[in-house]
Amino acid sequence: MWALLPVKSPSQAKTRLTSVLLDQECAALSWAMLKDMLEALDAAEEIDTIVLLTEDAELIDYGLHHGYQIIQEQSGAGLNASIDSATARLTDAGVNELVILPVDLPTVRASEIDELCRGHRGALTVCPAVHDGGTNALVATPPNAVAAQFGPDSARRFLMTARKNGLSATRTDVQAFERDIDRPDDLEWLLEQKGTKHTSAYLAESGIADRLRHPKKGAIA
Repeated sequence: MWALLPVKSPSQAKTRLTSVLLDQECAALSWAMLKDMLEALDAAEEIDTIVLLTEDAELIDYGLHHGYQIIQEQSGAGLNASIDSATARLTDAGVNELVILPVDLPTVRASEIDELCRGHRGALTVCPAVHDGGTNALVATPPNAVAAQFGPDSARRFLMTARKNGLSATRTDVQAFERDIDRPDDLEWLLEQKGTKHTSAYLAESGIADRLRHPKKGAIA
């Protein structure tokens, strides 16, 4: 199975965390979470090839240097249009199964990715986000089985669209995929989790973890 990771430019990522993080901290956090996700995918037995979907030159260089496939996102195309273009390209290239994941799931382990992929049946497997009903993992056979519609409430829309089109679709509530890191309370939750190698190290070494745990020490400047 192939994996597709849509990746924003770090300078534009995690903007909903700017009430508690500086812009450069948001960028560094996004890099740390990307590295955790890539290490999990590298170690997953079910993943054969990893593709980064991005328009960021630094991310493209990083991906090529580490042996990942790159699909360059068209500037201004938007997330869903970019994913549709990428899945069509992968399907045309003969890719049969694809898992699409966000990069901001730093607690996900290789074993959990393998479990998700092995449990996939039919056209779609959808893992909803616990907060807004978004989609934190989508497994599709073929990759372009259903048009992309990521965003709030997208898990329900994916399932509804697939079934409307006569496709087999399954919702799976896997705890590891339920919570992405978008809001300050997600970040506070993350501080209490284990197994986030790069992300945990960054939060500790940057002083963010201490600052969030002891807010009276001072707000960000």
